[in-house]
Formats: sequence, C-alpha cells, structure tokens
Amino acid sequence: MLDGVPDHRDSILSERDREANNCMFVCVSRALSDTLVVDL
Repeated sequence: MLDGVPDHRDSILSERDREANNCMFVCVSRALSDTLVVDL
C-alpha cells in the first residue's frame, strides 16, 4: 500500500502479513479509508 487503510477480508494472510500492508487480495478486500493507493 502506498496510501490508505485496507480492510483485509481474506482468510489467507497471517495477522503479521496484514499489519505489514505489503499485500492484499483485491478480489475479497476493500478500503477502510476514502482512498486506497496500491503499487502495481
């Protein structure tokens, strides 16, 4: 994540991975913030 707060709704990432905000599964996740900027 470059900016924003993701709402991880997957069951794959560990809590540690979720807190790192280096990865998200866009097919099941969404943003908790108004915007979410990801580095593709």
